Amino acid sequence: MSLSFKSWINDSGVNCSFHSRARQICAVLYPRDATESGKLLRLKQQFFLCNASLQNIIFRFKERKDGGSWQWSEFPSEVVVQLNDNTSYP
Repeated sequence: MSLSFKSWINDSGVNCSFHSRARQICAVLYPRDATESGKLLRLKQQFFLCNASLQNIIFRFKERKDGGSWQWSEFPSEVVVQLNDNTSYP
């Protein structure tokens, strides 16, 4: 097995970039949406958090049977998603 330093640096840079953007998006939860930048940040947050949650749900569904087989047809009967947006402003 050979290690390509250039490849490792490039992959690490991409990972650091994604991590940095995720931290920026989540630094201030529930920003006020009176401005365009606030609305855009809120939209990015909703997309990011919903996407991460759904990825986790799918991962856990696929891993749940201790190595046994799973069928996508079981997914609707095994998984329920409820999304609440209960943000209030003073």
